[in-house]
Amino acid sequence: MSAKQINNFVGEHIFNNYLKFCVVRNPYDKMVSYYHFKKPNMSFENFCKTCDCSNYKRYFINNESCIDYYIRFE
Repeated sequence: MSAKQINNFVGEHIFNNYLKFCVVRNPYDKMVSYYHFKKPNMSFENFCKTCDCSNYKRYFINNESCIDYYIRFE
């Protein structure tokens, strides 16, 4: 679910009072892993141009981050 959907589901009061954190993977590693998982019939370069692997909607509401802590996984 996106952050906005969760906010709507639990209500703004609960959403704002809970601690929100996420683990963010190295984007390159994530893309390579996704490429090998999907096994598309195209080059890695073309796959990168056509695939959107971002989690932007999970972390942002109205272009503002709603996450309290980001943890980097590398």
